[in-house]
Amino acid sequence: MSTFPPPSPENLTVEQTDYTLGAFEERIATAVFTATADWTLSVVYDEPETGAGDETGAAGADAAWLTADVAGGAAGEQSVGISAARNFQASPRTAYVNLLCGEQTVRLTVTQTGLSDDMDFSALFDETFAQKLQERDIVADAEKITMQEMQSMAAMAELDISGTYSNPGSLTSLRGIAYFESLTSLNCIYNQLPTLDVSGCTALTTLNCCWNELTELDVSQNTALTYLWCYSNQLTELDISANTALTELECEDNPGDGESTFPLTVWNDFNPDNIFNYFSKKTWEYGGKTITIQYEYKTAE
Repeated sequence: MSTFPPPSPENLTVEQTDYTLGAFEERIATAVFTATADWTLSVVYDEPETGAGDETGAAGADAAWLTADVAGGAAGEQSVGISAARNFQASPRTAYVNLLCGEQTVRLTVTQTGLSDDMDFSALFDETFAQKLQERDIVADAEKITMQEMQSMAAMAELDISGTYSNPGSLTSLRGIAYFESLTSLNCIYNQLPTLDVSGCTALTTLNCCWNELTELDVSQNTALTYLWCYSNQLTELDISANTALTELECEDNPGDGESTFPLTVWNDFNPDNIFNYFSKKTWEYGGKTITIQYEYKTAE
């Protein structure tokens, strides 16, 4: 009687192998699987001519559009985030996530949809902000922002939408600024902004938002920030504990607690002896009160 070897045990048990992501929104998925041993992950793309997978960039300009939040791990149940860059093209695109554990490989297929050529993106922006972009010749029509203009915005490194002392700007919102995802420098001084959300601009190294009406400013996602000027606003406190690359901060002429202190949360090994390397002023007058920076060290979570 013939005998057959027992089937090889499964090293990977994967819940789902096909994913569809949106072109502009809904660009994140989670791959859930169980591994019996150490495992690795790689993202590969189709070679246009041959169809062969190429991990090093055969997909040309789109080669890095898909990323995973880890490249491997130990045995056990796993949840791995998969995220796609925005697809500004009309055609969909496909990439593959290869999971390897022992001698077993499982391929996940990730397809990202394309955009319509005539899609209008103006609803993503504050109307006044869109008008300012038109004035700066960044968009041709504030009421109909095109796919090509969105792609150009995503690649821009610098944006100046400031007003002046004699001619202040009218911006009260920068809704849509997150789509300037490559921005390293933003100047929006002399406007009327009560809040400013730059969490989507993670490449920022320079932020100048002085002479607005800011009551709060969150720069916790801007870890590359080197220069931050936010003086002459309505800030009651400021947290720079995530901004360890800072070399200059000007935060004077803010009310703080309105009595005597301006709470400033700093990173754990911040050295106040180097204060003048970081700040132009540590005490100022506001509303007839002397306001002094009060350092608060970020505690480990």
